[in-house]
Amino acid sequence: MNAQANQVVDWMLQGASGAQIIEAISEKFPDTKPGDLLRVAGEHFEKIANADTRLIRGWCYEATRDLYRRMLEVGDYANALRAVKQLRDFTK
Repeated sequence: MNAQANQVVDWMLQGASGAQIIEAISEKFPDTKPGDLLRVAGEHFEKIANADTRLIRGWCYEATRDLYRRMLEVGDYANALRAVKQLRDFTK
């Protein structure tokens, strides 16, 4: 996936609407067809959706553990506890 398609994925993950993404593509990448980038971004999500569930679970575990560490660093104990509960739920 190229940098332009990565940017479209980022816009999608940030919650931009389809119209906002098309407008942003037109502004930032005027020589590129929005439909082409949207197709590549969609294929990326399809590929990720077919990933091994153990891989996804492991990634979630590590991401939660990292968030737990960060919450402790800033003194956000309520969210650190939520991370602990999330990690516990991964074992069920």
